[in-house]
Amino acid sequence: MGDFTYIGSVIGMLQQMIGSLIGSVILTVYVIFSEYKYSKVKACVMGTGFFTVIFLLDNIFWIIMSGFAKNSAANYTQLIGIAASKSIMIAAIIFFKVMGNGRQTERKAAKWRYSYLLTVAASVLFVMLVITYQFEHAGVAYKLTILILLLVFYVVYLISAYMYERKQSERIRQAEDAMKRHETDIYLESVENSYQRTRELWHDLKNHINLMQVLIHEQKYEELKDYLRIFNEDVDTLTLPMKSGNVVVDALLSDKLGRAKREGIAVSLALCDLTGLKIKSDEICGLFGNLLDNALEANREVKNGKFMEITCSEQQDCYYFRIRNRMVAVDDDTEATLKTAKTDKKNQVGHGLGLRSIERIVHGCGGQFVVESNNDIFTIVVRLPR
Repeated sequence: MGDFTYIGSVIGMLQQMIGSLIGSVILTVYVIFSEYKYSKVKACVMGTGFFTVIFLLDNIFWIIMSGFAKNSAANYTQLIGIAASKSIMIAAIIFFKVMGNGRQTERKAAKWRYSYLLTVAASVLFVMLVITYQFEHAGVAYKLTILILLLVFYVVYLISAYMYERKQSERIRQAEDAMKRHETDIYLESVENSYQRTRELWHDLKNHINLMQVLIHEQKYEELKDYLRIFNEDVDTLTLPMKSGNVVVDALLSDKLGRAKREGIAVSLALCDLTGLKIKSDEICGLFGNLLDNALEANREVKNGKFMEITCSEQQDCYYFRIRNRMVAVDDDTEATLKTAKTDKKNQVGHGLGLRSIERIVHGCGGQFVVESNNDIFTIVVRLPR
């Protein structure tokens, strides 16, 4: 008779565990899918962490509630405990969702790292420990103490891992900001040097004219031709080839288009007045620097017909920047179509390395961008509010 009683209790426990597991899985799937569109890795880590916490809570409430009833009503009270546990976790989901929407935090995609793998491994370990202790022939107080300690240790670990990730993210952000400031300083210094050398050129212009007059008077036309060629190259390198009204944009274009000229890339440029462009200098460097670097890099892989086409226009209080360039031809079956980049997903359209930074800057300014790959032509259009 005792064996049947034990078997019945085990069967009842398994039934409740299965019911609890189904409820936990449903809530975990919701948590995973709410984060999945931003980052698959973080969705997996958050899902395993959430499942472990709710699994621990279920068992703690299960044991607590079973102590308030006799054997005949134990199943009902244990179910009440599991329902209470689920209610707590549902309230937690609602709370964090409301707080997240209120802060409008920027969700970033992530790759697998040591801390993420450790969190998943710890989650599996804790779940296995809970299952093991459930089948131990031990007193209720002992089981409850062990489960509470496991929950405390696991929550402390999650908090520590979260704080560590925040510190790492902050360090990366500070490093990126420092790099952007350094890059901006370099371009601004380049502009200042260009203006300074241009003033020196104008100051020495009279001497150049006198020398050319001497060469003409002495009929040294070949020397004059060489001198004019060298003088023309100096003028090109000392002056900014465009005037958009934004000194950082002018410096960037001057530097990148100078590289394009040296690499034999044909350039077509049409600018509008950018005095209303209000984004920060480091953001301009990060945005346009990546756009132009991507176009230069793509052209380097092409043997013939290298070109860059840069167009800027102003429409309805917005600036539209379009950059077209030649790229290595792709097969028709892998040809990318026009896509909008509204989330933090990886764009599979060729210029993948710089698009992450471009996307972050554009969305941070309240703008949008689209990319298109048509066989051997790559096009990106950026819209920025004034």
